[in-house]
Amino acid sequence: MKKFFLFLISFIALFTVTQILSGLLLTNLYTPNLSASWSSTTQLPQTAYFGNTTFMPTLILAVFSVVVAYFMPHLFKRFSKR
Repeated sequence: MKKFFLFLISFIALFTVTQILSGLLLTNLYTPNLSASWSSTTQLPQTAYFGNTTFMPTLILAVFSVVVAYFMPHLFKRFSKR
C-alpha cells in the first residue's frame, strides 16, 4: 500500500510539473502578430466544430509521468538503504 501511495503522489507531481513546464514553454515561444491575426479573421468559418481536438500530447506526458513514477519507489528504496 505504501508503494501505491508513493507511485500515486509521484505520478500526480510529475504530471503536474510537466503540464506546467509545457505551458510555460508554449507561452514563452508564442509571438503574437497583430496584423496577421486581423487579416485571418475573414477566412474563419462561421460555425465552430468541436471534437477535432487531439489528446496525444497529454497522453505522451501521462505515459512519461507513469514510467518515471513507477521507478521512483525503486530509487527511494536504493537511497534509503545507504
